Amino acid sequence: MKKDEAAPGWSITLAGNTVQLVPSHAALVQIERQTGETVFKIVNRAKSEGLSLDEIAIAVDAMRPTTDDIGERLKGSGSVPATLAAKQHARDLVPLIVDTGIMAATAAVILPLAAALTGKTTAAGQLKAE
Repeated sequence: MKKDEAAPGWSITLAGNTVQLVPSHAALVQIERQTGETVFKIVNRAKSEGLSLDEIAIAVDAMRPTTDDIGERLKGSGSVPATLAAKQHARDLVPLIVDTGIMAATAAVILPLAAALTGKTTAAGQLKAE
């Protein structure tokens, strides 16, 4: 996980492509609905037990840009895997997460979620000015 200097926030690299992760209110709600747990529980459990691949994929899917955003951002690259270019089910991201590394992927999703929990982001998921 790394901070993206061009656009403040968080990202994960999947299949060689950097995908911005935005912990917006809508993303947090989607994560809670799909996992059946609060974001608070997910973050705390990740510290002690880790997360399942499905949970990581759900978080990445919920926090990544919409199809239109990603299409515009990656237009013309020619090397965008179908799973990144189209908004598909989170389970389609699991092989890309395994290739990235489960520990790295866990950190990539937990840090923006933790920032949202501690009030460091806006409802739109952007970092607040310090």
